[in-house]
Amino acid sequence: MIITNRVNGLELVYWKKLTWLQIKGAEGGDTGLKELYEREAKQLMKSLGKHSFVDPFKVWKDPKGKMWILDGHHRQAILEEVLKQNGTVPDLLPAVFIDCRDRKEAGELVLTFTAIYAKPTGQGVTRHMEEFGLELSDIDDLSLPGINFDDFKSEFFDETGLLGGAPSGIDQNKLKTEFEIVVECRDEEEQESIYNKLKGDGYTCRILTL
Repeated sequence: MIITNRVNGLELVYWKKLTWLQIKGAEGGDTGLKELYEREAKQLMKSLGKHSFVDPFKVWKDPKGKMWILDGHHRQAILEEVLKQNGTVPDLLPAVFIDCRDRKEAGELVLTFTAIYAKPTGQGVTRHMEEFGLELSDIDDLSLPGINFDDFKSEFFDETGLLGGAPSGIDQNKLKTEFEIVVECRDEEEQESIYNKLKGDGYTCRILTL
């Protein structure tokens, strides 16, 4: 095992210009990857109000100089909400810069960083994996809050490790693919609704982000 330093330094950045690396929901709120419920959002806002900003954003600067949030997505959203409520937030806040080879490695780190106030969802994690080209072997060492890895694999992946596993209670070996249907959705909300309906009816589904 070889441990190297991937932290490139700490800088003050214009936090409002940082870009979400996670997939945002149709309304621009819930990311799909993690859920931030009202109670947790209030808890996070209360913590920021009491302690101010003490935990720097973790960001990746891509080759074109664009800065992407690896950790701190919901803090940015709460800070924007503070401004909407006529609160005061500095224009510049600290960010730790993390070295990543490419967008895929950056996407893997998003899953690696532990979420304190938000919990990842199974469907959100699969969408995130598709977006960044991640495989099960890339995340099998992670401990994701609220997700049992074995249950996650059996629900969303087939026996070969590909997305689109059989729904719970259905024997994958008894399934035979005869037809494939492609459904184009207007937005992520419609996509999630159709996905859940088809999965509930016993169909094997895959989500393709184009």
